[in-house]
Amino acid sequence: MAASHRTRWLARAQILGWALCAVVAPHPVLAEDPSKPRPGGGAEKSGEETNCVATRVEARSNGLAFDHWVHLTSACKKTTMTCTVKTDVNPDPTTVDLAPGEETRVKMFANSPAREFKADVSCKPHA
Repeated sequence: MAASHRTRWLARAQILGWALCAVVAPHPVLAEDPSKPRPGGGAEKSGEETNCVATRVEARSNGLAFDHWVHLTSACKKTTMTCTVKTDVNPDPTTVDLAPGEETRVKMFANSPAREFKADVSCKPHA
């Protein structure tokens, strides 16, 4: 192999290697802006807190695919909330109880090829 041909081949291989590292490197990809939490819905009853649960979604790269996480944060002062979480990728509902001030996350899907998804979260006071 001639020296100039080998140099071009090595340069192309290096560029391809860097491009592959940029694509495969683990890094979180947010499907929504985390600085703008969405309130969860809920039935309103007199004297009970409603809409005090903020949510955000995260598609976290695991190297080859994405794990879909839904983060829930309760800003409720005294009411435990029951939240039902579904996504457009996983329509099977998952139920989570959130105590006042509690934060949690729910893994809704593992190894998805989709880097974006939408969550449907509805919360109501715990019965």
